[in-house]
Amino acid sequence: MFTDELAGNPAKKRADEAKARRLRAKRDKEAKEARKRKELERREREASSVTTTITGTTTNGVVGVTAPSIDRAATASASLSSAAVGVNGTSTAAPAGATSTETSSTAAAASTTTADQPSSNGTPLTAAQKAMEQRKIRAEARARTANATTIQSFIRSKLTAIRAREEQRAIYDKRMSDLIALAGILKKSAMHQNQQNKGTGSVEDYIPPPATASIMTVQFLFFACPSVLRKKYPEGQITIEHINSLVLEVQDMPRWAKLIRYILCPGVRNENLDLDPILPWIQTNEGKRRLEKILCVCVSSISKKQKPGKRKSSPKGSIAVDDIFSEYHVLVDSFLRVLLWLGDDNMVGQKCNYSGGSRDMIHQKCQSLLMQSTCPSHSGNHATLGSKRHGTTQHLLSGGESDLIGALRAVLLYGPDGTSKPIPADAERLRDNCMKKDEKDRANLLMKLIVDSLVALIGNNDSDAMTTSFLSSRFVGEILTIPLLTWKLSPSAYARCLYTAGTSSSPPPLVTFIHHFINWNADDVSNGHIEKTLNMTDIILTTCPAPPVLCLLANLVQLGKGCNSLNGLDQANFHYKGAAELFNFIATLINAAPQGTFSSRMSAVEWVSTGSTSSPIVLSDVVIDQASAVLSDAYVRALFKCAINDEEIGTEKVINTKTEKDKKQEQDLDELGLE
Repeated sequence: MFTDELAGNPAKKRADEAKARRLRAKRDKEAKEARKRKELERREREASSVTTTITGTTTNGVVGVTAPSIDRAATASASLSSAAVGVNGTSTAAPAGATSTETSSTAAAASTTTADQPSSNGTPLTAAQKAMEQRKIRAEARARTANATTIQSFIRSKLTAIRAREEQRAIYDKRMSDLIALAGILKKSAMHQNQQNKGTGSVEDYIPPPATASIMTVQFLFFACPSVLRKKYPEGQITIEHINSLVLEVQDMPRWAKLIRYILCPGVRNENLDLDPILPWIQTNEGKRRLEKILCVCVSSISKKQKPGKRKSSPKGSIAVDDIFSEYHVLVDSFLRVLLWLGDDNMVGQKCNYSGGSRDMIHQKCQSLLMQSTCPSHSGNHATLGSKRHGTTQHLLSGGESDLIGALRAVLLYGPDGTSKPIPADAERLRDNCMKKDEKDRANLLMKLIVDSLVALIGNNDSDAMTTSFLSSRFVGEILTIPLLTWKLSPSAYARCLYTAGTSSSPPPLVTFIHHFINWNADDVSNGHIEKTLNMTDIILTTCPAPPVLCLLANLVQLGKGCNSLNGLDQANFHYKGAAELFNFIATLINAAPQGTFSSRMSAVEWVSTGSTSSPIVLSDVVIDQASAVLSDAYVRALFKCAINDEEIGTEKVINTKTEKDKKQEQDLDELGLE
């Protein structure tokens, strides 16, 4: 068989060459006939135009002749296109190696035809003009060839990348199914052996080796999060972009859930450091980048809507797309809580088992990526953490895709798909239903992670004080300035902000966040310019008709009303110092609020300057109503009852303790009463 193949190859090659020669001869003959026809047609047009344009003698006695105007570029392009188009109007496929020959022959034919043509004024072309015309034709041909090659290479690269990713998806599914089957077999065997030995201990799940976990993770990132290459012309500089490609497709969500459940979580939760899949990553730059992309995928998959993708069907053995969301939330929440030392919901602030050795470095790395201590580009807080430490003012640094605070702000303002409005038109009617359930679930998860992380940082004595203060300031400036925050989130999402952590003498975490915000922006707050600190560039009044100062005031009033330690309804648990700090800050916000917020007018107006003109913006009535709740009768009455508590202010002690001045004053009053 191999001998027949060798014997047949020369014959096949000679047949292909003969076929190519016949095709070239046929095209040359057709091109020659086309040139002859065009030459005859040109001569006929010249003869007819000359006879029709000769007129009688003019007033000056001069005969006017109009020379034919010939478009050389059109003639060249027509000759080029005629060589590549068949009789039926369809492009003929040239054999390999014949492209350069056809292009050169076509260009030569076009140049010969153009060289024989006279100039526009009727005089024949000089040698220099002919050479210039030929250079133009050759340059146009080279440009067309280069453009066609670029387009073809681009399409081929895209198609090749799609085929490669689909092949890797199939390999990944096969490997994952084998691992799941192996884990099931080992677990059944261990359970059977445990029953024979009459043991009562639990059987641990199968933990893949770190090398296997790294291979599966790299393979998943290859087909699910491809890197985007950008080439800048004409410099030719190539850059790699990862941000736009970190949003998973719907078809990859089951694979991502399996990667977390069966590959990453078992090794991370186990106390054996040798089975931790992330420990080898932290030792190399490639591994650190892999960890960053994993965390970015965790956050972006929650905060952004998944891409639909081209494939509608899910892979075999995967869960339905509608059921992925709740299961995926549980998996991601447990995975991130282990890395952040948060434990379960009821164990916030307690150090979990993920510690010791290099795991402490992984925790610090994950915490710095998920809770970034750099000022984002949309924030008006110009004093970043680095500028505070070094005493200089740095440029605003944009937060990455793994930043939880920035992701939560984007979800609450514009939704996962970026099309929602910060204040819906029918928000007053919908109230708690102003956000869809899917969007609210995403925001609730991010809010719990952020609040629990901040509470853990505040309760940890080993944490950096400046980092804690800056992150608390970011939470107040970026999250609490979201309009209708208490409607867009479930009460369980921000409940930990309102309850006292630790001893009863400590204030609620909300007051602690405000305290750090005031200390971090002490200059602007003390000077009465708090609106400069809250100035955000990612939202404007035309999009959101409520300034950040008004939104922060409304949210603090609503959160204060729901906190038993601050609303005055429970005098036994009322925190006087925390309430005093909260209402002092609310008084500062009231002074900075837009004029007309608490007036009796039907609406309040804020002016927006656009160049030399100013246009009025009617502020949102819903946000104003939330801020005006600070003046409600029940709220004020409950606070005054706590403020005039006889035991706290010592009324009996003041009355029973009389000085000589008090006795003299009472005597004078008695005398006046007798008179």
